Amino acid sequence: MKVTLISAKTLDAVVNLAMLATCVVMIVAVSRRTMSAGPVPSTTHPEVAAGTHAESLEGVSYGASPTTLLLYVRSSCHFCTESMPFYRKIREAVKGTAVKLVVVSSESTEVTTQYLARNGLDADGVISHVGPVKATPTLVAVGPNGLVRNVWIGKRMVEEEARIIRAIQTASSDSSD
Repeated sequence: MKVTLISAKTLDAVVNLAMLATCVVMIVAVSRRTMSAGPVPSTTHPEVAAGTHAESLEGVSYGASPTTLLLYVRSSCHFCTESMPFYRKIREAVKGTAVKLVVVSSESTEVTTQYLARNGLDADGVISHVGPVKATPTLVAVGPNGLVRNVWIGKRMVEEEARIIRAIQTASSDSSD
């Protein structure tokens, strides 16, 4: 039996090649995870758009508040659950104001109320409704005249959160629409 020894130069080349291959695999894995972390942030929605009239919802009077936030969620939506810390920040930012937060879901009010409680989000109302908004989570800001001011769809990037909260607060202080 013949034993062949590998030179130090060859061994060095093999180790470098293995490290390079490992780096490529890691880069691909991280980029796939990052790209699949959530829907691409969007400010348009096929069912609801800024400047259109918000859908009529039983028990919701848009004129009673400078801004009504409609939050469309489902308990089975992992993006909704991942977004709950952001929705709690919004709730805290509008606490003590006339802004109303109404959660809308295609699920029963009981299921939705339990889901909100598990995630620490209190709302001014919970409505079971199957309507035009299918993508969740979707946050819709509606003025006192029933016109949609803004629509935010999907899980938002952390960098956007402060800007969205400011937009809600600014719109709420200007109740002239």
